[in-house]
Amino acid sequence: MLAYTSTTAAELIIKEKAHPIYHVIKNKSLVQAADQIALRSGITFLINPSIQKDIINKILAADNWQTAVHQFLDGYNFTIETDKQAIKTVLITGQNGSGN
Repeated sequence: MLAYTSTTAAELIIKEKAHPIYHVIKNKSLVQAADQIALRSGITFLINPSIQKDIINKILAADNWQTAVHQFLDGYNFTIETDKQAIKTVLITGQNGSGN
């Protein structure tokens, strides 16, 4: 026999710790989204022209820019250049599996 306990919507809320980096990207091209992140982070993004108009919808919630860039570019081939562990440049060459 199963017991049923009433649960209100307020009890179902999952609390997540606040992240130093929180950024919502909604219906922006890859170039527009990268430009927004560049303004906040100081990171330079170099993007293959064939994917610059890809539409991005993502929520970034990260403790550092390394994690945020990986969340942002999930599904893309990219290389990160650093200087003393700080991200300086991100080269985005194509979508995963595209051979670029």
